[in-house]
Amino acid sequence: MTAKRAIVVSAKAAAGGSWYYGFACRGCGGDIAVFDDKSNGDKPPAATTGHFAVTCLHCADAGTYEATEMKSFQGK
Repeated sequence: MTAKRAIVVSAKAAAGGSWYYGFACRGCGGDIAVFDDKSNGDKPPAATTGHFAVTCLHCADAGTYEATEMKSFQGK
């Protein structure tokens, strides 16, 4: 069996009104902001393959997410 290689990324605190690319945490369902979305939600994430290892700032759940799970969202 081949292990998944993941790019380790740091979560960032999402500022209200700003747009981000990130993931929905599997632990708490909160949004995990990873990259700024300069398109303000108009363009889908550029990453379509690969894996990202990130820890949720809300619940500290550490997970590996597929690029296809990345979404755009606005900070609250």
